[in-house]
Amino acid sequence: MPCGGKEVTPQAYRYAMRRERGNMQFEIGDIVKLKKKHPCGSHEWEVLRVGADFRLKCLGCGHQIMIARKLVEKNVKEIRKTLDSE
Repeated sequence: MPCGGKEVTPQAYRYAMRRERGNMQFEIGDIVKLKKKHPCGSHEWEVLRVGADFRLKCLGCGHQIMIARKLVEKNVKEIRKTLDSE
C-alpha cells in the first residue's frame, strides 16, 4: 500500500490506523455517530460518561447503555463536538 510516497505492508498500515484511532478525544456532551444503527433507527449517541467505559444515550429514543471504550473507538464514524465543550 502506498502511504506518503513509500510502500507500506498491510500489517503496518492496520497498526498505524489502530494507533491513530486510539488517540480519539471524547468529552461529555459530544455527539458520536456509530457504524451500526440502534433498533430505533438512530446512528447518533450523546456521550454522558467517559472513562474505561462510556455511557451513551441514544438520540432517537433516549435509551442509555454502558459500553467499553475499545468498542466505541472501533465503531465510531464521526465525533461532533458540542458548543459547550469548547
